[in-house]
Parts: sequence; C-alpha cells; structure tokens
Amino acid sequence: AVTTMSEVGVMLLLFVLGMEFSLGELKHLRRYAFVAGTAQVFITMAAAGAAAHWLLGLDAALSVVVAVACAISSTAISVKLYNDMGVTASSGARLALGVAIFQDIFIIVFLVLMPALLPGGGEGAMGTMLAATLAKGVAFVAIAIVLARFVIPRLLHAVAATRSRELFTLTVVGLCVGVAFLAALMDLSLVLGAFVAGLAVSECIYKHRILSDIAPLKDLFLTVFFVSVGLSIDLAAAVTEWQLILAVATGLIIGKSLLIGILARLMGLSWRAASFAAIGLGSAGEFSLVLLAKTSELATWPAGTSQALLAAMALSMAAVPVFMRFAK
Repeated sequence: AVTTMSEVGVMLLLFVLGMEFSLGELKHLRRYAFVAGTAQVFITMAAAGAAAHWLLGLDAALSVVVAVACAISSTAISVKLYNDMGVTASSGARLALGVAIFQDIFIIVFLVLMPALLPGGGEGAMGTMLAATLAKGVAFVAIAIVLARFVIPRLLHAVAATRSRELFTLTVVGLCVGVAFLAALMDLSLVLGAFVAGLAVSECIYKHRILSDIAPLKDLFLTVFFVSVGLSIDLAAAVTEWQLILAVATGLIIGKSLLIGILARLMGLSWRAASFAAIGLGSAGEFSLVLLAKTSELATWPAGTSQALLAAMALSMAAVPVFMRFAK
C-alpha cells in the first residue's frame, strides 16, 4: 500500500518538473545542459556500466540499467539545498540546474523505452517494441498538445470561476493522474504521462497558483516514496552486503563529484562554484531508485545485488546534505 502511494509522489514530482520546465530557461542554460550534462551522463554511464559488468558480473542489459541509475542525480534534493542556502543564482547552482534538466529529460526517455530494452524476445522483437513505443509516444504527445491548446485552459478557467480552492486543487491533481493514466493505457510510462501533463499546463495563467497548491501534496507523497524505499531495503541483506554497499556509495559520490567538478572548471566556474555543483549532483536520485524497482519487474537480479544497489544509492542521497554543510 505504501509503495502504491509512493507512485503518486513520483507522478506529482514529474508533474511539477513538467510545469517548471521552460524552453526559455533551457535556452539560457543550454551550454550547461547539453555540454556538461551530456558529458556527465555518458561518462558516468561508461564507468558505471563497465564496473557493473566486470566487477559485479551483471549482463549487458542490467549493466545499462545500473549505468543509467548512477548517472542520474537528485533534482529535488539539490534544488532544495540551493534554495535553503540562498545560492540559486550562483554559477554553481545554475550549472547544476542545467545538468539536472538534461538528466531529467534523459531518464524520462529511458523509462519510456526501458520495457522494450529488457524484452523476453530477441533483437527483432526488441526493434519492433522500440518502434511501437516511439509511435505511441508521438501519438500521446500529439493528444497532449490538443488537450493543452483547447481543453485544459478552458477547464481550469471554468473551475477557477467557481472560486473554490478545494475544487481547483482536486481538478489539478485529477489532470495529473488522468493524463498519466492515459499514458498507461497506451502502454507508456506513468512518468511520461505526468511530465507531459505538467508541460500541458505550464503555459496557462494559473501556473503559479497550481504550483502553490501542488507543492505540499508533492512533498507529502515524496516523503511516502522515501519511506517506501526504506521499507524495501532488507536490513539483514544490507548487513551481509555492507562492504559492497559502502564501496558503491563511496565510488558513486567521489566519482560523480570529481567528474562534475572537473566539468564545471572546464566551463569556466571558480573552484567554490564547481564544488557547489559537484556536491549537489554527486549522488544517485529519486529516479535511480524508481529505475531499480521497475527493472525488478522486468528482469531478475543476481542474489543480493538489487538490495545492495538500492541501499548504496539511498545512502549516497542521504550524504549530500551533510557534505553540503561543509561546503558552505
């Protein structure tokens, strides 16, 4: 039941990310997003994928999953930390935001295509599934554009005219869940549906009101999500695999932080700004945990590996606020 509730938190997080996603903002951050973001994601994937295959003995498909999980950082944690410290306008926070935007786009696409990348059939079946998934994705986005242009603004305007705050909040949540459910009916990811729902209402005049209404719900259900992650960790297995957990968490934090710090310096940032960006993005993210959970539904992990990876990535996320206090 807790895991089911946590899915709502993930959907609301993607809905908010979709609303806050701005092509204008991306235009200003395009150098950080597409240069530093691309380099960070694919270098991290190459290193983590090789380690997963040669050191953990995972097959190619599971190694790719681990590689992607390691490449993603926690947007929610980093943005909140920068807000709390009052450094959101700093160059380090701006670079972190640009890289996080690229990571979010990348993981959404990967989650949509993941069922086709881990099929039971052969390469031909995989190609057919990829083509079908892409076709459904294009059709879904087309439907969403029609809803955003002709349906959603009129609906929100009519609800706002009632002057009922409760009805307005309920309508917004209903839109998020409804569009996500539509994506699920088309055999697409709930994540894609919630993100596209956010994009669909991002340009309406009620955007800031929606964000203020949704933020408490998002925080509540994200808390439930992290509770579900804690409940899914088998403490007995974690104690048995403590060396692997510590090694993965340490390697992830040090490796990603060094890489992002170096990229930040190459982009012309000062050492202090580079350290802020590196520490803020030097962990796994919410979607790393989601990715591991979804993979368990499609493939079989070697004994103990899934639990160790889940615990290590959760540990890396918990360490970020601690390290950020020292950086401050």
